[in-house]
Amino acid sequence: MNKYLLLYVSCFWLFSCGDTDIKQGETLFLRHKGCDMPAYVYGNTASNTFMILLHGGPGGNGLEYRGGVYAENLEKEIAVVYWDQRGQGNSKGNNHAEELTMDLLLDDLDQLVFLLKHQYGEDINLFLYGHSWGGTYGTKYLMSKKRQQQFNGWIESNGAHDIPKLNKLAIEFFQFYAREYIGAGINVTKWQEIQKFVNSIDTLNITDEEALKLNQFGHEAEELFDEIKQPDEDEFQMPLRNPIDVVSSVVTGNYTSQKLDENGIEEIALSDSLYKIELPTFIQTGRYDFVVPPALGFYAYNRISSKEKTYKQYSYSGHSPMVNEGVEYAEDILTFIRKNKK
Repeated sequence: MNKYLLLYVSCFWLFSCGDTDIKQGETLFLRHKGCDMPAYVYGNTASNTFMILLHGGPGGNGLEYRGGVYAENLEKEIAVVYWDQRGQGNSKGNNHAEELTMDLLLDDLDQLVFLLKHQYGEDINLFLYGHSWGGTYGTKYLMSKKRQQQFNGWIESNGAHDIPKLNKLAIEFFQFYAREYIGAGINVTKWQEIQKFVNSIDTLNITDEEALKLNQFGHEAEELFDEIKQPDEDEFQMPLRNPIDVVSSVVTGNYTSQKLDENGIEEIALSDSLYKIELPTFIQTGRYDFVVPPALGFYAYNRISSKEKTYKQYSYSGHSPMVNEGVEYAEDILTFIRKNKK
């Protein structure tokens, strides 16, 4: 044991939409610096292979990622750890707002790794996965060679590892498609609204308000593309019963996001440090992702030092390829894991 307390292990039950079978999972509770953070472990624990899922946000939760065929296919072969980060999801206790910085979050993740190895064994295969904000979190974590050595591989999906560069790339992405679609007479009013906004931004001095508006337009833009594949009901279904209290999750998540913003997460820019990553890496992007433009992922792919690295852009996806192209998305992750586990 170390100075941090391993709390306890329990079992919980979760129903899924359209599924009459009750599915059982294991919940680990991590207590670190006054905050209890649940890690919901689902899937094939006998595989000795675990993937820590760093959810998006800040302000999301782990179990919102447990829906549909992509999660089912992953869980058949590996165990997925759907973790609620500090001040988010179903985490409880003192979130230490006065010191809510990336350093504290990185320390939390250290303790989660310790907890998993304590519970399942030092010899487990351990992969780190981050989506969106989780890509910021995970990339920052892997700036340490010692931390990289704890994992078999890193999967960054639509990850925001350089937010200032992301915002500039988003502006360019919007400008390109606005010209194309206005010229073609498609959704002209909306594209003119977006074009007017992005053209007004001083790219050398992007404000927090402008960055937030870029993010908002990024989500709205996905509604403008018929090319984005919408899943059938049996391909993606959110859990019917989720232990997350939605109201408290939103309130605390927004507070946590605000505090992290005040403490500088919008300034995180890791592009010049990506060479430090030597871990096997799989970078995933969506062709129509205006929240985190695919150019940012390709930029990272070209700059990491990993000898084993893969880049894939999903042609019919926006910011969430696990929803738009779930079967292929999960199989690609499993292929990467099979190649890099012990």
